Amino acid sequence: MKKRSEKLGTKGNLLFGLIAMLTLLSWATSCFAADFMVKWAPNSESDLAGYKVYYKAGDTFDSYGAVLAAEVTTISATPTARINGLDASKSYSFAVTAYNQSGLESGFSNPVTIKESVSPTVSITSPSTSNVSGSVLINAEASDENSGMSKVEFYINNSLVFTDNEAPYQFDWDTLAISTGAYTITAKAYDLAGNKAEASASVNVVNDIAAPTVSITSPSNNSTISGSVKVESSASDDVAVSKVEFYANGEISAVVNFPPYSYNWNTANSTNGSVTLIAKAYDAKGNVGQSTVYVTVNNIATQPAPAPESTPAPDTAAPVVTVFTMPSTSTALNVAINSLTATDAIGVTGYLVSESSVAPAASASGWSSSAPTMYSFTSQGSKTLYAWAKDAAGNVSSNLSRTVTVTLPDTTAPVVGINQVTSPTTATSQTLSGSATDNVGVASVTVQIGSATPYAASLNGNSWSFSLANLPIGANEITVRATDASGNSASAKTSIVVETQPATLNIADATLAMQVSVGKIKPSTSQKSRLDVAPVINGKSSPNGKVDTGDAIVILSQVVGKIVL
Repeated sequence: MKKRSEKLGTKGNLLFGLIAMLTLLSWATSCFAADFMVKWAPNSESDLAGYKVYYKAGDTFDSYGAVLAAEVTTISATPTARINGLDASKSYSFAVTAYNQSGLESGFSNPVTIKESVSPTVSITSPSTSNVSGSVLINAEASDENSGMSKVEFYINNSLVFTDNEAPYQFDWDTLAISTGAYTITAKAYDLAGNKAEASASVNVVNDIAAPTVSITSPSNNSTISGSVKVESSASDDVAVSKVEFYANGEISAVVNFPPYSYNWNTANSTNGSVTLIAKAYDAKGNVGQSTVYVTVNNIATQPAPAPESTPAPDTAAPVVTVFTMPSTSTALNVAINSLTATDAIGVTGYLVSESSVAPAASASGWSSSAPTMYSFTSQGSKTLYAWAKDAAGNVSSNLSRTVTVTLPDTTAPVVGINQVTSPTTATSQTLSGSATDNVGVASVTVQIGSATPYAASLNGNSWSFSLANLPIGANEITVRATDASGNSASAKTSIVVETQPATLNIADATLAMQVSVGKIKPSTSQKSRLDVAPVINGKSSPNGKVDTGDAIVILSQVVGKIVL
């Protein structure tokens, strides 16, 4: 049961104004209905007969559609009325009128509005597991079918950490900034009427930030050793140790993935003197712990080797390459190897990456004591690399392969050519054509006259064409440029000289044109420019770059006055 009370100001007298004061005393709600107790200041008119209480669903009140809820005829100093059975999920506005013995009714009092009281619904849908670490997305689903949602507040152990005013209601919780332990997540949802609901979830923050602990237990610090020595270490972690690496003077000697963390070191392969032994223990998160001891190697060549106490069983188990990753594509011949790891019962002593699928011998060249981080190809294309590992006994693993496609950048410019042009000529229009080729493909061809803006030519396979128009009299330098998709370009140039058509032609010119057309005379450049007048289109000479019978006919027609050029 919710109790609410609200007072409003005076509005006048009985006949000419409104009831003086209206107060909502209580609002009792259930899942389906609400009850309201309304109280107002009494009217002091002597002929007061009673009061009428009206209500209307919504946040505002007016006379249109108002419902008469109760009529009070008992005149007292504290008039009240009880309204039952309204919908708790809706807002209501109330007002009161007074009427006298003659039945005259006053205007409405000042209205009182009560908001709906149904709380929204809220649930935490993420995280879905009880153990969390790192960055955690907290997601809450919240809704309200009545007034609508206002906001959702997120709390961690009762402390407000984030407020979201619109769906989806969520935030990223960085657990790395807090201590490991139990936490309570609470989502509080508010609707526009001020109603609230909340949901909680308990989680355990488990962040692995502690490095493993490792200690070299044999040989002891500052000891003198010789021959075959078993290097041993103990390692532990709050979660789990993933591997232990052993180093001698900075060079990796062995990698052991499972306890006991040890390997056999043949000191005869090392130079006598001081050696720094290091054991590095790793966990799955990459945290590293380290232990260091200093020993002195002293192998005496004349000293007989002690008889072995027992003959160990030969190592016949090959290593296993467990991880080999690299990019699937590259624009360079040098390609990074992202990760290469292998395991062995005793220890991995060598790695090799090759383009050959044939297993290499343990004595072959190319082995390295640490996993390579780069491979250099000699050409582009689809390449397959094979990763191998070996141990101290000479056992070689099966391969793990990865494929990468190497595509080198295109730096080769296209080759562009221009077919022979007609020059000199009296024609101001001419169609240019030529070829354009590229090792990948030509993207565009442009034609530029002098320093003017280039025009796009038509490109069809390896051929291009462009129609020049309105060439000015004189020499016109033409630049043709071909460009490929990578921006590489090349150009070729030519020149077209446009000459002025002679003012008059005579019968000798017609005769010369006829002799040229039948092949009796080969014209000079100037003769060809003078005689090339055909065809005539719309009364205008349109030279076509050759002298034929059409030119002889046009010249004769001009001589006899039939046409004027």
